[in-house]
Amino acid sequence: MRLASFSYLPPGFLIYKPRMSWIIATREPPTQFTVDRIMDENDFLLDIINKKLTSGDFEEAVSYQKILQRNLTFLIELRFQPGNSK
Repeated sequence: MRLASFSYLPPGFLIYKPRMSWIIATREPPTQFTVDRIMDENDFLLDIINKKLTSGDFEEAVSYQKILQRNLTFLIELRFQPGNSK
């Protein structure tokens, strides 16, 4: 399940502040739910990055890119952990 586009919301209604993803911060063993949650967050981040780049707000786009990169690194590391054959 992916998050819907938030283009229908009025400007300023949804404010996403860069922060640590909740599951990465817990350091708990990930489940399929947590992986799906990170994938949903990545979809949301890509939408925000695109909007920031379109509006010319490059510095803020970079801050969201860093979060996306951290999420992707976490998922790649998870994939190549010993015993993970999925």
